[in-house]
Amino acid sequence: MPEELQLKPHKLKVRKERIGKCITKYGFLPKSLWKIGSKPAALTGYVSDKIGKGSYAGGAWRGDRLSQFHPEVSRRCIVYWSDRGDWLLDPFSARLPRLLVARAHGRNSIGQDISREFFEHGYKKLLERKTLDQTKVLIKEKDRLRIQDENGTITETRYGDSRNLSFVPSNFIDLVFASPPYYNLEYYGPEPQQLGHGSDVGEGDKPTYQEFLNGIKEVITECRRTLKSDGYCVWNVQDFRKDGVYYDYHGDTIQLFKEVGYVHHDTVIFNLFSLSQMNFTRCDINKYTAKIHEYILIFKNRGMRAGASTISHSKSSSRSFVMSPSR
Repeated sequence: MPEELQLKPHKLKVRKERIGKCITKYGFLPKSLWKIGSKPAALTGYVSDKIGKGSYAGGAWRGDRLSQFHPEVSRRCIVYWSDRGDWLLDPFSARLPRLLVARAHGRNSIGQDISREFFEHGYKKLLERKTLDQTKVLIKEKDRLRIQDENGTITETRYGDSRNLSFVPSNFIDLVFASPPYYNLEYYGPEPQQLGHGSDVGEGDKPTYQEFLNGIKEVITECRRTLKSDGYCVWNVQDFRKDGVYYDYHGDTIQLFKEVGYVHHDTVIFNLFSLSQMNFTRCDINKYTAKIHEYILIFKNRGMRAGASTISHSKSSSRSFVMSPSR
């Protein structure tokens, strides 16, 4: 017998009311398994990402789009783990899919990426917002752009290596939200600081998987410094295979966060892939399963350990970061 039919009428009514309130508040139920279909029209239009040329990623050309991030995943993570007026940090901001959704929902945001192609695409996209709404440009530099909308919401993009986030004050960010690179599975650009294949990351010409993880660890260490006590860090990853090797990327990521001092708070699994995209013949030959899910790993800061950072910022520096266009 279904559980609902076993409940007394008044308890069933209370449960339905609670479910209704949750859906009204967030637009979804906070379950650990997300099945997400087509992209919502409103957000898809807002984060439109056509750039008019191809980009090589994952072994195949993707037409006129770069590697994408589902706007509904962004929306759910942002509205559930942050509040309006909060500050969001994305250390792998790419074409700003998470920053633009944050902006649409009244969250201030800062993003940085080492890919010049990604940064310039996002830079252009932010300037385009100025023509679509009442946006004010606060800072416009070669490697930095900050805009503010009519509601006072700030969005900033920077070009740089996120192993160094010294421009963000300590204990300032409410939510870190990122989709990090997948080692050398995808090509993100020729920069030597690229964690997956850059010559400046490891001891050789190209980093090993462990050297790549060491680079990720540097980024999440910096993110923790910027994050408020009890702030959330949401990290989207997927396990992958390359050259016959299976990489437990989500498990390795959890270990890195624990080593840095975060608390593993929650995990969400979501399915974004159509069965038509899967090569089940290859799976059958090699006797492995098609990976049709990704992980949203949620961590909490739980306060900084003493001596965890050598960078010091006062409350006045935080205010200066928010208010001063010259910083």
